[in-house]
Amino acid sequence: MTALGFTPNYSFYAIPAFYILVVTPAVYGRVRLTIANNGNYDNANPRGEKFAASIKKTVPKNILALFERTEAAHQNALESLPLFASAVICANIAKVDTETLNTVCAAFLLLRAAYIPLYIGITSRRYALARTGVWAGSIWCCLSLLVKAGRIMANGGHSVA
Repeated sequence: MTALGFTPNYSFYAIPAFYILVVTPAVYGRVRLTIANNGNYDNANPRGEKFAASIKKTVPKNILALFERTEAAHQNALESLPLFASAVICANIAKVDTETLNTVCAAFLLLRAAYIPLYIGITSRRYALARTGVWAGSIWCCLSLLVKAGRIMANGGHSVA
């Protein structure tokens, strides 16, 4: 809050910030794969069967497994992007208070920033529950904004205590 009692709304900036987080694991995985594959990466058809077959032969198994986890982390983040963006937009349309918007968006970004290395680094089922807990927390952030927005809109656009 500023000296004039006004809190700037940073929530819309959280959407492109999350997009950067979305692409980070994919870039990291492709860089590691390319290095392990002597600089070879089929950018013309990276999802093609021919390239997949060649990397299975030339890339060490641990790097291939890391690449698969980075791709999965990227896909998971892509699946969360529409939910997060729509939650931010709906909360802004409903005029959810700015402090709540900023706090929930920051919490979401922090949870997702923690989630990516957990997804990539955890290889044991024993510790995978920690990753799931962080994911659930990030989804809760989105759902809480949608519920707050829904309650305000159901109340004729007036804030609900």
